[in-house]
Amino acid sequence: MSIRFDITEEKNAEEELKISNDRYDLVGKATNDAIFDLDIVHNTIEWVGEGLGSIIGFESFIDKRPTNTHLKDFVHPDDLHRVMEKQMAALFNPNEFLWSDEFRFKNAEGGYLQVHARGIIIKDQNGKGLRVIGSIQDITKLRENENRLQELNKDLEDQTRALAVSNEELEQFAYVASHDLQEPLRMVTSFMAQLEKKYGNVIDEKGKRYIEYAVDGAKRMRQIILDLLDYSRVGKMDDQKEDVDLNELLKGIQILFRKQIDEKKAMIRISPMPVVHSFVAPLQQVFQNIIGNALKFTKPNVPAMVRIGSEDLGDYWKFSISDNGIGMENQDLEKIFIIFKQLNSKEEFPGSGIGLAVTKKIIEKQGGKIWVESQMDHGSTFYFTLPK
Repeated sequence: MSIRFDITEEKNAEEELKISNDRYDLVGKATNDAIFDLDIVHNTIEWVGEGLGSIIGFESFIDKRPTNTHLKDFVHPDDLHRVMEKQMAALFNPNEFLWSDEFRFKNAEGGYLQVHARGIIIKDQNGKGLRVIGSIQDITKLRENENRLQELNKDLEDQTRALAVSNEELEQFAYVASHDLQEPLRMVTSFMAQLEKKYGNVIDEKGKRYIEYAVDGAKRMRQIILDLLDYSRVGKMDDQKEDVDLNELLKGIQILFRKQIDEKKAMIRISPMPVVHSFVAPLQQVFQNIIGNALKFTKPNVPAMVRIGSEDLGDYWKFSISDNGIGMENQDLEKIFIIFKQLNSKEEFPGSGIGLAVTKKIIEKQGGKIWVESQMDHGSTFYFTLPK
């Protein structure tokens, strides 16, 4: 006599389990996350997809077969109590069906990755949690980038505070420069003038020349102080922005330079200019500095020609001021915007070398930029932009 067993139901269950696991596999391959099946009753990881192996490196520890591996074996000890507490709170809340948490998870090398886990809680009819089907995402790089960003923000805040302190010190210097430093210079100039007046008849030509040098040096120093004061004030827009008709503004500048225009037999050609919304005084200073340089750095016995134009670039206005002056070498095009940097001798072209530095600072404070194109003996063209 033989005994036969009907194993149809067992075979069907195995086939359904295989199909279910195959679906897990497909989902795991379609995402970068590591799919898992967590048995809440026994607190064991019952199934994991290939993602956990490829992302976190557990292929030698966990495969697709059921396993008795415990979650606590992989969660960082310092995070475990909080993770379990939060998990239990969700599991025993009959109205909670989602679980989400972030913690450190051990990788194959024994180190820890920062992961974000989330899952759907399967509960019985009494609302008790049985299983969690979910995923684990490696967010280590994301958190490292966030931490780095926080460090950069902190560095930026420190630099901002340092800049605020620097600006405050600059303001204090400007106050000293405008009051305390100028008085001794005025005294030097005054006493030198008195010395020449009272003892001029007994001072020889060399002595008079020394007095002249001293007076000239004091005047130069006073002008440097005033220029530094102007430079420190750039960016302090006390006035309100308003609509500025550049055609009218340039008419005023031509009147201001009438003497230089006559002396240099200069021709100034101005294309129709726009109305811009800006600060009047700084804008006038920009045009005045560049046009003033065009009338200063001219070639001997050659009538000066200055052309001024504008171009609409959508969000910006682009302006150009060109001349037919002495020009510059390519290696000097950036140097001219450095404070007190002069390319030519003061005897030939007097000045403090601060005008273009002030111009650059004004334009950049308003969100624009300035540059120059030039060729020796063929003149220069200054370009600058201003946001509308």
